[in-house]
Amino acid sequence: MDVQTFYPENPLLQEWIAYYYFLKTDSPDFANSYYVFPNTLQAFNIHRFARCAISSHSTAVWGDQTHPYLLIVQGNHEVPLLVHLRGMLDKVTIVFKPLGINHFIKNPYLLFCQPLPKSLLIGTKMKSADRFLDSFYQAENKQTKIQLLEAYLLSCYQPVKDEAILQQALCLLADFDKEHSVEEIRS
Repeated sequence: MDVQTFYPENPLLQEWIAYYYFLKTDSPDFANSYYVFPNTLQAFNIHRFARCAISSHSTAVWGDQTHPYLLIVQGNHEVPLLVHLRGMLDKVTIVFKPLGINHFIKNPYLLFCQPLPKSLLIGTKMKSADRFLDSFYQAENKQTKIQLLEAYLLSCYQPVKDEAILQQALCLLADFDKEHSVEEIRS
């Protein structure tokens, strides 16, 4: 298994994305399991030739040459999520900072997750997604892939309405040194 981590190069993307990582396996016998613990980051996985099964406490992804692309948003969870990976896999994961994913999707993230599931499978009908995915996976090296990924993300970027208010509320909610009332956070 080859895992490589990269950080956004574009300053605008640096505001909303913590990092990207690429994972590629080269054996149909590959198998690995691990836990993802609750946190404030939002993972968006783009797999090539894969399928998945998602339950409330686990996600399984396996290589499948009949399914060209699989996109998974890992929902927020309160208990550790068990992840199983099997077979030939090729994926990039975009790890968004808190509120970051909302800048790159048409509807607020919460609308995708009502009621909030542990993970969410979404389709590939994003803005010009098919062309991007084809170019991305045909790229010969990671640097070209990062350039294509960042160009695509920038083409999807849309500022969130009332962003300053959301950021202020997030800061208050993340301040564990002081207890804040709902009224204080709301105002």
